Amino acid sequence: PPGGEPPAMNQKIFALGLPVETVSLYLLCCALADQGTALTQENLLKVWNDSPQRLSQSLAELAARKILQPAAAGFQLNPPDRWQT
Repeated sequence: PPGGEPPAMNQKIFALGLPVETVSLYLLCCALADQGTALTQENLLKVWNDSPQRLSQSLAELAARKILQPAAAGFQLNPPDRWQT
């Protein structure tokens, strides 16, 4: 990852009982973040293999759990200690 930061993905995501699509979106967000790619809806749609509506639902679920939060250029991942479980 850029800047020598630790990888974004945290195993805790699998223990939250989230829908498969939402966990998949989290993993996509982590992969993009590790590559230094902005987490925008446009960038996510390029790699998302479900409907745009399902992407919006999954983004909302991740935001509701404070796993993702809105940022100036789309979204940013929060560290696991900020997640609502």
